[in-house]
Amino acid sequence: KQNNTVDILVYAVFLVAAAAVLLPLLVIISSAFKPESQIFSYPMQWIPENPTLVNFEKLREGNTDFLLYIFNSFKVTLMIVVLQVFTATTGAYAFSKMIWRGRDVIFLLYLATLMIPFQVYIIPQFIIVKNLGLYNSHSALVLVGAFTAFGTFLVKQFFMTIPDSLIEAARLDGAGEGYIFSRLILPVSSPVLATLVIFSFRFFWNDFFTPLIFLSSP
Repeated sequence: KQNNTVDILVYAVFLVAAAAVLLPLLVIISSAFKPESQIFSYPMQWIPENPTLVNFEKLREGNTDFLLYIFNSFKVTLMIVVLQVFTATTGAYAFSKMIWRGRDVIFLLYLATLMIPFQVYIIPQFIIVKNLGLYNSHSALVLVGAFTAFGTFLVKQFFMTIPDSLIEAARLDGAGEGYIFSRLILPVSSPVLATLVIFSFRFFWNDFFTPLIFLSSP
């Protein structure tokens, strides 16, 4: 009975936390179907008295390419996330499960880039993109977002929890690094990969500064 009580309290806390997270989303959904005069009314009405689609009609009239904007954002974000998962996992595997000279020093240098403000290296990035002829293209956004020191560190810490004896046994059986990485490491890494995908997708979906720098046309 004591365990059941603890479980109920834990689930109650989780439900309250989930409700707090979902509350802003519910406010947005409710406001989307209200006329402008009712959006800031007090007390707030969660269910509009006279639901309307006028906000969606104004959006369509004012931005005929709105769906294209959404598609482009999703496309660029998805491409960046896929590349980040690839570079983070392969880099993390090299830094955690392969022995080579200078590994720890290079990892520390790579990790140190997290302490450099984005505004510091945006200028050399811009020059590189400009010289490559990628300015004002989606490729520029994908290129500058393809690598992640944070993601590599996150995945590396997870890979460190996988026993080295498992990998050594596979190597003794003749398995190559590619086989070990794809067949042994990745299948058990779904929790950290899901975390990386969520963090990356959320960041680049909300990113405004980078497109502002590397894109000039709608």
